Amino acid sequence: MIDHWNADQVRMAEFIEKIIVHEGSGRGKQRRQRLDFYFNFIGAFEVPADIVTPMEQEAERRQQEEQTEKEEYSKVLAQARYEKRKQERREFTARKRAGLLTTEEQVEAQNDFYPGYPLIKRGIYYCCRMISSQYGREFTGPHYEKIKKVYSIWICMKPPQYRENTITRYRLVEEHLVGEGKEPVRNYDLLSIIMLCLGGPNGANYDGVLRMLDVLLSNETSEAEKRKILQDDYDIQMTQTMEREVSVMCNLSKGVEEKGIAKGHAERALSDLRNLMETLGLTIEQAMAALKVPEGERQKYMDLLERQ
Repeated sequence: MIDHWNADQVRMAEFIEKIIVHEGSGRGKQRRQRLDFYFNFIGAFEVPADIVTPMEQEAERRQQEEQTEKEEYSKVLAQARYEKRKQERREFTARKRAGLLTTEEQVEAQNDFYPGYPLIKRGIYYCCRMISSQYGREFTGPHYEKIKKVYSIWICMKPPQYRENTITRYRLVEEHLVGEGKEPVRNYDLLSIIMLCLGGPNGANYDGVLRMLDVLLSNETSEAEKRKILQDDYDIQMTQTMEREVSVMCNLSKGVEEKGIAKGHAERALSDLRNLMETLGLTIEQAMAALKVPEGERQKYMDLLERQ
Protein backbone atom coordinates (compact mmCIF):
# COMPACT_ATOMS: atom_id res chain seq x y z
CA MET A 1 0.00 0.00 0.00
CA ILE A 2 2.83 2.40 0.84
CA ASP A 3 4.11 2.10 -2.75
CA HIS A 4 1.02 4.01 -3.88
CA TRP A 5 1.33 6.84 -1.39
CA ASN A 6 2.94 10.16 -2.18
CA ALA A 7 5.88 11.58 -0.24
CA ASP A 8 3.72 13.67 2.14
CA GLN A 9 1.57 10.67 3.04
CA VAL A 10 4.67 8.56 3.74
CA ARG A 11 6.14 11.24 6.01
CA MET A 12 2.83 11.54 7.89
CA ALA A 13 2.63 7.78 8.38
CA GLU A 14 6.00 7.84 10.18
CA PHE A 15 4.42 9.84 13.00
CA ILE A 16 1.34 7.60 13.39
CA GLU A 17 1.48 4.68 15.78
CA LYS A 18 -1.97 3.28 14.96
CA ILE A 19 -5.46 4.20 13.74
CA ILE A 20 -8.61 2.74 15.33
CA VAL A 21 -11.62 2.68 12.98
CA HIS A 22 -15.00 2.61 14.74
CA GLU A 23 -18.25 1.28 13.29
CA GLY A 24 -19.99 3.78 11.02
CA SER A 25 -23.59 5.00 11.26
CA GLY A 26 -26.04 6.55 8.82
CA ARG A 27 -26.24 6.34 5.06
CA GLY A 28 -25.22 8.43 2.07
CA LYS A 29 -24.26 12.02 2.88
CA GLN A 30 -25.41 11.50 6.47
CA ARG A 31 -22.98 8.63 7.10
CA ARG A 32 -20.51 9.28 9.93
CA GLN A 33 -17.53 7.23 11.12
CA ARG A 34 -15.12 7.91 13.99
CA LEU A 35 -11.36 7.49 13.50
CA ASP A 36 -8.97 7.62 16.49
CA PHE A 37 -5.35 8.58 15.58
CA TYR A 38 -2.56 7.56 17.98
CA PHE A 39 0.69 9.40 17.30
CA ASN A 40 4.16 8.37 18.38
CA PHE A 41 5.19 9.79 21.76
CA ILE A 42 1.88 11.67 22.40
CA GLY A 43 -0.72 8.89 22.01
CA ALA A 44 -4.34 9.65 21.09
CA PHE A 45 -4.93 13.08 19.58
CA GLU A 46 -8.25 14.95 19.94
CA VAL A 47 -9.01 17.98 17.78
CA PRO A 48 -9.80 20.92 20.12
CA ALA A 49 -13.52 21.72 20.20
CA ASP A 50 -12.95 25.42 19.43
CA ILE A 51 -11.24 24.66 16.12
CA VAL A 52 -13.60 24.86 13.13
CA THR A 53 -12.47 22.87 10.13
CA PRO A 54 -12.96 24.16 6.57
CA MET A 55 -15.54 21.43 6.04
CA GLU A 56 -17.50 22.59 9.08
CA GLN A 57 -17.25 26.21 7.93
CA GLU A 58 -18.66 25.26 4.53
CA ALA A 59 -21.49 23.26 6.14
CA GLU A 60 -22.37 26.21 8.39
CA ARG A 61 -22.32 28.61 5.45
CA ARG A 62 -24.68 26.38 3.47
CA GLN A 63 -26.96 26.02 6.48
CA GLN A 64 -27.12 29.80 6.90
CA GLU A 65 -27.89 30.25 3.20
CA GLU A 66 -30.67 27.65 3.36
CA GLN A 67 -32.12 29.30 6.46
CA THR A 68 -32.02 32.72 4.77
CA GLU A 69 -33.75 31.31 1.68
CA LYS A 70 -36.46 29.70 3.85
CA GLU A 71 -37.06 32.95 5.72
CA GLU A 72 -37.29 34.94 2.48
CA TYR A 73 -39.66 32.36 1.00
CA SER A 74 -41.83 32.49 4.15
CA LYS A 75 -41.99 36.28 3.89
CA VAL A 76 -43.03 36.08 0.25
CA LEU A 77 -45.75 33.52 1.07
CA ALA A 78 -46.98 35.58 4.02
CA GLN A 79 -47.15 38.72 1.87
CA ALA A 80 -49.00 36.84 -0.88
CA ARG A 81 -51.52 35.48 1.64
CA TYR A 82 -51.95 38.96 3.11
CA GLU A 83 -52.56 40.53 -0.31
CA LYS A 84 -55.03 37.79 -1.19
CA ARG A 85 -56.98 38.24 2.06
CA LYS A 86 -56.97 42.02 1.60
CA GLN A 87 -58.35 41.66 -1.92
CA GLU A 88 -61.00 39.21 -0.72
CA ARG A 89 -62.02 41.63 2.06
CA ARG A 90 -62.30 44.48 -0.46
CA GLU A 91 -64.47 42.36 -2.76
CA PHE A 92 -66.59 41.17 0.18
CA THR A 93 -67.10 44.75 1.39
CA ALA A 94 -68.03 45.89 -2.10
CA ARG A 95 -70.59 43.10 -2.49
CA LYS A 96 -71.99 43.80 0.98
CA ARG A 97 -72.45 47.52 0.24
CA ALA A 98 -74.13 46.66 -3.05
CA GLY A 99 -76.43 44.13 -1.34
CA LEU A 100 -75.05 41.26 -3.43
CA LEU A 101 -74.01 38.88 -0.62
CA THR A 102 -75.46 35.39 -0.77
CA THR A 103 -77.10 33.91 2.33
CA GLU A 104 -74.20 31.48 2.80
CA GLU A 105 -71.68 34.36 2.83
CA GLN A 106 -73.51 36.12 5.65
CA VAL A 107 -74.15 33.25 8.05
CA GLU A 108 -73.85 29.46 8.01
CA ALA A 109 -76.37 27.26 9.80
CA GLN A 110 -75.62 23.56 10.11
CA ASN A 111 -78.57 21.36 9.19
CA ASP A 112 -76.74 18.02 9.47
CA PHE A 113 -75.20 17.33 12.89
CA TYR A 114 -73.35 14.23 11.61
CA PRO A 115 -72.11 15.07 8.07
CA GLY A 116 -69.58 12.20 8.17
CA TYR A 117 -67.27 13.78 10.76
CA PRO A 118 -67.59 15.44 14.21
CA LEU A 119 -68.59 19.08 13.80
CA ILE A 120 -66.40 20.06 16.75
CA LYS A 121 -63.30 18.97 14.82
CA ARG A 122 -64.33 21.16 11.91
CA GLY A 123 -64.76 24.05 14.35
CA ILE A 124 -61.28 23.46 15.77
CA TYR A 125 -59.88 23.37 12.22
CA TYR A 126 -61.55 26.70 11.40
CA CYS A 127 -60.13 28.29 14.58
CA CYS A 128 -56.63 27.05 13.79
CA ARG A 129 -56.88 28.48 10.29
CA MET A 130 -58.04 31.84 11.67
CA ILE A 131 -55.12 31.91 14.10
CA SER A 132 -52.50 30.97 11.49
CA SER A 133 -53.94 33.51 9.04
CA GLN A 134 -53.03 36.29 11.48
CA TYR A 135 -49.36 35.91 10.53
CA GLY A 136 -48.44 38.79 8.25
CA ARG A 137 -51.61 40.67 9.22
CA GLU A 138 -51.66 40.93 13.02
CA PHE A 139 -48.03 40.01 13.64
CA THR A 140 -44.77 39.15 11.87
CA GLY A 141 -41.60 37.35 12.89
CA PRO A 142 -41.56 35.93 16.42
CA HIS A 143 -44.15 38.38 17.87
CA TYR A 144 -46.65 35.70 18.85
CA GLU A 145 -47.81 37.85 21.77
CA LYS A 146 -49.95 39.76 19.23
CA ILE A 147 -52.13 36.75 18.33
CA LYS A 148 -55.81 37.56 18.84
CA LYS A 149 -58.47 35.21 20.15
CA VAL A 150 -60.80 33.61 17.57
CA TYR A 151 -64.30 32.12 17.75
CA SER A 152 -66.21 29.56 15.71
CA ILE A 153 -69.96 29.68 16.43
CA TRP A 154 -72.28 26.95 15.15
CA ILE A 155 -76.08 27.03 15.00
CA CYS A 156 -77.19 23.40 14.70
CA MET A 157 -80.71 23.13 13.30
CA LYS A 158 -81.36 19.42 13.81
CA PRO A 159 -79.12 18.04 16.57
CA PRO A 160 -79.71 14.62 18.16
CA GLN A 161 -82.27 14.60 20.96
CA TYR A 162 -79.71 14.58 23.76
CA ARG A 163 -78.20 17.83 22.39
CA GLU A 164 -81.46 19.73 21.86
CA ASN A 165 -81.74 23.19 23.44
CA THR A 166 -78.15 23.23 24.64
CA ILE A 167 -75.28 25.70 24.33
CA THR A 168 -71.80 24.22 24.71
CA ARG A 169 -68.42 25.93 24.64
CA TYR A 170 -65.08 24.24 23.90
CA ARG A 171 -61.84 26.03 24.77
CA LEU A 172 -58.26 25.58 25.97
CA VAL A 173 -57.79 25.27 29.72
CA GLU A 174 -54.76 24.95 31.98
CA GLU A 175 -54.22 21.61 33.76
CA HIS A 176 -51.64 21.28 36.53
CA LEU A 177 -50.07 17.82 36.37
CA VAL A 178 -47.21 18.48 38.80
CA GLY A 179 -47.09 21.64 40.91
CA GLU A 180 -49.10 24.80 40.25
CA GLY A 181 -47.19 26.89 37.71
CA LYS A 182 -49.97 29.23 36.58
CA GLU A 183 -49.91 31.02 33.24
CA PRO A 184 -52.06 34.11 32.53
CA VAL A 185 -55.28 32.96 30.87
CA ARG A 186 -54.84 35.45 28.01
CA ASN A 187 -51.72 33.56 26.85
CA TYR A 188 -53.49 30.27 26.09
CA ASP A 189 -57.23 30.97 25.91
CA LEU A 190 -57.02 31.81 22.20
CA LEU A 191 -59.85 29.83 20.62
CA SER A 192 -63.46 29.01 21.48
CA ILE A 193 -65.96 26.83 19.63
CA ILE A 194 -69.58 27.42 20.62
CA MET A 195 -72.33 24.99 19.59
CA LEU A 196 -75.91 26.29 19.80
CA CYS A 197 -78.19 23.28 19.32
CA LEU A 198 -81.84 24.19 18.72
CA GLY A 199 -84.64 21.92 19.83
CA GLY A 200 -88.05 23.58 19.71
CA PRO A 201 -90.62 24.53 22.36
CA ASN A 202 -91.30 20.97 23.55
CA GLY A 203 -87.87 20.54 25.15
CA ALA A 204 -86.25 21.97 28.26
CA ASN A 205 -84.22 25.21 28.28
CA TYR A 206 -86.39 26.71 25.50
CA ASP A 207 -85.68 30.31 26.40
CA GLY A 208 -83.39 33.24 25.71
CA VAL A 209 -81.14 33.05 22.66
CA LEU A 210 -82.21 29.46 21.88
CA ARG A 211 -85.86 30.48 21.52
CA MET A 212 -84.95 33.60 19.55
CA LEU A 213 -82.84 31.62 17.06
CA ASP A 214 -85.50 28.94 16.76
CA VAL A 215 -88.06 31.62 15.90
CA LEU A 216 -85.78 33.31 13.37
CA LEU A 217 -84.84 30.07 11.61
CA SER A 218 -88.29 28.50 11.68
CA ASN A 219 -89.91 27.66 8.33
CA GLU A 220 -93.36 27.63 9.95
CA THR A 221 -93.33 31.23 11.19
CA SER A 222 -93.91 34.07 8.75
CA GLU A 223 -91.55 37.01 8.48
CA ALA A 224 -94.17 39.35 9.94
CA GLU A 225 -94.69 37.06 12.93
CA LYS A 226 -90.93 36.89 13.53
CA ARG A 227 -90.66 40.68 13.57
CA LYS A 228 -93.55 40.89 16.06
CA ILE A 229 -92.02 38.28 18.41
CA LEU A 230 -88.64 40.00 18.35
CA GLN A 231 -90.21 43.36 19.11
CA ASP A 232 -92.71 42.22 21.76
CA ASP A 233 -90.72 39.51 23.56
CA TYR A 234 -87.15 40.75 23.14
CA ASP A 235 -87.63 44.54 22.92
CA ILE A 236 -85.81 44.66 19.57
CA GLN A 237 -86.91 47.71 17.61
CA MET A 238 -87.70 46.92 13.98
CA THR A 239 -85.62 49.52 12.17
CA GLN A 240 -84.99 49.23 8.46
CA THR A 241 -81.62 47.62 9.15
CA MET A 242 -83.14 45.11 11.58
CA GLU A 243 -85.94 44.26 9.14
CA ARG A 244 -83.33 43.51 6.46
CA GLU A 245 -81.47 41.25 8.92
CA VAL A 246 -84.68 39.37 9.74
CA SER A 247 -85.30 38.91 6.04
CA VAL A 248 -81.78 37.48 5.64
CA MET A 249 -82.44 34.95 8.42
CA CYS A 250 -85.72 33.95 6.78
CA ASN A 251 -83.91 33.33 3.50
CA LEU A 252 -81.29 31.32 5.39
CA SER A 253 -83.89 28.98 6.87
CA LYS A 254 -85.40 28.43 3.43
CA GLY A 255 -81.96 27.76 1.96
CA VAL A 256 -81.14 25.20 4.66
CA GLU A 257 -84.44 23.41 4.05
CA GLU A 258 -83.91 23.36 0.28
CA LYS A 259 -80.38 21.95 0.73
CA GLY A 260 -81.75 19.22 2.99
CA ILE A 261 -84.39 18.28 0.44
CA ALA A 262 -81.85 18.22 -2.39
CA LYS A 263 -79.51 16.04 -0.31
CA GLY A 264 -82.35 13.60 0.40
CA HIS A 265 -83.17 13.33 -3.32
CA ALA A 266 -79.51 12.71 -4.16
CA GLU A 267 -79.15 9.97 -1.53
CA ARG A 268 -82.28 8.16 -2.78
CA ALA A 269 -81.08 8.40 -6.38
CA LEU A 270 -77.67 6.95 -5.44
CA SER A 271 -79.36 4.07 -3.60
CA ASP A 272 -81.55 3.32 -6.64
CA LEU A 273 -78.54 3.44 -8.98
CA ARG A 274 -76.56 1.00 -6.80
CA ASN A 275 -79.52 -1.41 -6.60
CA LEU A 276 -79.93 -1.49 -10.39
CA MET A 277 -76.21 -2.00 -10.94
CA GLU A 278 -75.98 -4.81 -8.37
CA THR A 279 -79.22 -6.72 -9.07
CA LEU A 280 -79.43 -6.35 -12.87
CA GLY A 281 -75.73 -6.02 -13.63
CA LEU A 282 -76.20 -2.67 -15.41
CA THR A 283 -73.42 -0.23 -16.04
CA ILE A 284 -73.69 3.17 -14.38
CA GLU A 285 -74.68 4.76 -17.71
CA GLN A 286 -77.44 2.16 -18.24
CA ALA A 287 -78.71 2.59 -14.68
CA MET A 288 -78.89 6.38 -15.03
CA ALA A 289 -80.70 6.01 -18.36
CA ALA A 290 -83.20 3.61 -16.76
CA LEU A 291 -83.90 6.09 -13.95
CA LYS A 292 -84.06 8.98 -16.44
CA VAL A 293 -81.38 10.99 -14.65
CA PRO A 294 -81.01 14.37 -16.46
CA GLU A 295 -77.90 14.64 -18.62
CA GLY A 296 -76.68 17.66 -16.69
CA GLU A 297 -76.67 15.73 -13.39
CA ARG A 298 -75.11 12.45 -14.53
CA GLN A 299 -71.49 13.48 -13.96
CA LYS A 300 -72.36 14.47 -10.39
CA TYR A 301 -73.74 11.01 -9.62
CA MET A 302 -70.78 9.31 -11.31
CA ASP A 303 -68.41 11.28 -9.07
CA LEU A 304 -70.46 10.45 -5.95
CA LEU A 305 -70.46 6.74 -6.75
CA GLU A 306 -66.71 6.73 -7.32
CA ARG A 307 -66.08 8.30 -3.91
CA GLN A 308 -68.20 5.70 -2.09
